Amino acid sequence: MSGDTIRVILVDDHSVVRAGLKAVLGGARDIEVVGEASNGREAVALAERLKPDIAIMDLSMPEMDGREATQEIVRKELPTRVLVLTMHTEEEYLTPALQAGVAGYLVKSAAETELVNALRAL
Repeated sequence: MSGDTIRVILVDDHSVVRAGLKAVLGGARDIEVVGEASNGREAVALAERLKPDIAIMDLSMPEMDGREATQEIVRKELPTRVLVLTMHTEEEYLTPALQAGVAGYLVKSAAETELVNALRAL
């Protein structure tokens, strides 16, 4: 973390989801959105360049999904921790994500306060 600010990148293939997340996180003084990506390849490149504290990552995306992107971030030993934010609640999605190295897993139906608290906990 940079001082007391949690630096975050948003990774989702839907721009409206990224905009919504940015609006939610904008109310938290200790969280700063420093970048956005629409697929896993962009996420890895952003994590390499910006070295954010956390990537909020969707699992289902084109080009490179969230699990693969997480594996790359972990493999490259980047300081970025991954919080998966997805619509998938099934174990068939959770287990591979955990094996890839995600630090946390929330469903998109989670309350705004749960997301902010999860970021602070990571």
